[in-house]
Amino acid sequence: EPGVRRLMKRSLTAALLLVSVAAPLAAQEPARDTTVAKALRAYSSRYIEPECKLAKGHFLVSSGATYLQQSIEKGSVEANRQRLLSDGERVLLKAITESGQAQNPAAWYYLGRIYLQRGDVAGADSALARAQTLAPECTADIAKYRKVVFAPVVNQAISFSKNGQEDSAVAYYRKAMPWNPTSSLPDQNLAAIYTTSKM
Repeated sequence: EPGVRRLMKRSLTAALLLVSVAAPLAAQEPARDTTVAKALRAYSSRYIEPECKLAKGHFLVSSGATYLQQSIEKGSVEANRQRLLSDGERVLLKAITESGQAQNPAAWYYLGRIYLQRGDVAGADSALARAQTLAPECTADIAKYRKVVFAPVVNQAISFSKNGQEDSAVAYYRKAMPWNPTSSLPDQNLAAIYTTSKM
């Protein structure tokens, strides 16, 4: 009987360990916003080179930029487009985490644009902010993409608000704010929601 108890205890410990490892992995899966991905595709059907001087400087960063370009120009089949974006994300993350490119603004810039194409708004915001910090000369170029993203996100917030889905509207207004900090629309509409609702 003591042996059975020890076996049960080990099984329970293993199960708890499995849950503790799986939970953060699940949490890492980014939320995808299809409206943002569609807005990026509508913005340009051709790949746009960065307007600022941004030296790639490393073969993995160059590969990531190539995957981004191919996903835009040769990704008419959605599965193929997603594969190219996934490959681009993979090589850029490898460049940043394993190949000493964490201080290379190009790595973050192309990663941010890949995240945009995938509809990962939070990931794109973080990566582009990092790129802008490392390469302030790219501020105007990055602002271009921020404005493209702002419209569908804020429009989704307005749609939620019209349908009485206040919680979702608030979440989307907050999501929109970093993408166009000069716009007062999210603040004004949030104030209106808080004034008229019981939130």
